[in-house]
Amino acid sequence: MKKVIKKAWFLIMIMSFCMVCFSGCFFQENSRILSNEYFIYIVKDNGNEIRIVGLTDKGKEQEYLIIPNEISGKKVSNIGCSNNLIMAQIENEYGSYDYIQIQSENLKKIFIMSDVVVMKNSWVVGDGIQNCPNLEGLFYLLKKEYESANAFNDLPFNESPANVSYFYNYDNAPNDNYYWIDDYDYGEKIDFIPPEPTRAGYTFGGWYKESECINKWNFEIDALPSALYGEDNLELYQETKLYAKWIEIGE
Repeated sequence: MKKVIKKAWFLIMIMSFCMVCFSGCFFQENSRILSNEYFIYIVKDNGNEIRIVGLTDKGKEQEYLIIPNEISGKKVSNIGCSNNLIMAQIENEYGSYDYIQIQSENLKKIFIMSDVVVMKNSWVVGDGIQNCPNLEGLFYLLKKEYESANAFNDLPFNESPANVSYFYNYDNAPNDNYYWIDDYDYGEKIDFIPPEPTRAGYTFGGWYKESECINKWNFEIDALPSALYGEDNLELYQETKLYAKWIEIGE
């Protein structure tokens, strides 16, 4: 009888361990809940990577959020968490489950700058993002397109390629020369200017309409082209391309 009890207890322990391992968060039970200006996050057990699990009050105020490559020198590898122990810690520390979710009434766009993995089935991201009534899209800048409705369970924005592309505009630039992407209705002005790119030995001189940098894009006046429609009356895709101008230091 004792052997049967021990075997059953051993199986329960194994099942519990597996449930923790496959819950989507590989953190210790008493992981430290940390935060910066916009994000609530946890350092993974390896000590070198970070998982973003929520937004601070200031993060919830933002219309545009940029998921960084690093926080405090550690790589941002994931967004989202489904570990009940971690979620309970956050609720206890911040006083509400609202801080566990990536949710905000103000949030319009999320720009993901690295190869971070978004836990699409996570309660933090999946259900949380569905509580962002003004969210228009998630933009994976390294993929030159953004994940949308099909990946996130019918979220309130449509799956389509981004129609505004920003280019580094120099030979051997990273990411096939793409720096940033965005998406707007045709005929609209661009209301979010991305952070300035950097290049060793040069200063950034603004965004231009052609690679030769002759005509500067005026964000207060210039707008995307008007919509065009094909024979099937479907809107045609038009890509607006903007190019960085570089001024060599010392010129």
